[in-house]
Amino acid sequence: MLPEASAKNFPEALKAAREAKGFNYTQLAKLCKISPVMPSRYENREHGNHAEPNQRTWESLNEVLFGTETIADVEDTLLKDATMDELIQELKNRYAVTSITITP
Repeated sequence: MLPEASAKNFPEALKAAREAKGFNYTQLAKLCKISPVMPSRYENREHGNHAEPNQRTWESLNEVLFGTETIADVEDTLLKDATMDELIQELKNRYAVTSITITP
C-alpha cells in the first residue's frame, strides 16, 4: 500500500509502484480515472504544479497498483491483533519512517 499522500516518501513510493506494474503516466491515469497529467504531478516534487492526490484518488491509486486494500481495510484490523512487524511497517508507511527503535 502507498504511504499517505502527505508522507515524505509518497512520490517515490508511487513511482516505484507504477514502474513495478509497468504503467506509464497515461495508463495509470486512465485506470484511476484521473487527468493524464496528474501522476507526473504526484511523483515529481520539482514539478511547478506538484500536487498530492485527494483521499479518493489515493484509494484509487492503491486499488490499481496493489489490489483493493485501502486505508479503510487497515483501520479495520485491530492493532492488538497485529504482529510487531505489521505495526512497524504501518508506522513506516504512514509517517515516512525509515527506522524504528523499540526500547523496553
